[in-house]
Amino acid sequence: MGFFLTMRSKIVATRYEYYKARVREHRRLAAQAMHPEDRAMHEQLVKTYTGLAREHRLRQVFTLKVARDMPRASVA
Repeated sequence: MGFFLTMRSKIVATRYEYYKARVREHRRLAAQAMHPEDRAMHEQLVKTYTGLAREHRLRQVFTLKVARDMPRASVA
């Protein structure tokens, strides 16, 4: 991945990791918020960053190769 961000002197290699870090940060801030408006704002940011993290999570790609010289399996 060519995407790097610096976060408190720690290198975050992917957007997914960056967004997950923001989710953790805003969850903590929501839990510590004194005013309901502040808590609501941080909870909204948690939802937003969670959606962004979901969009940027890594997906495994599987490749299946079928050999042409293998006999076909019969289906009963």
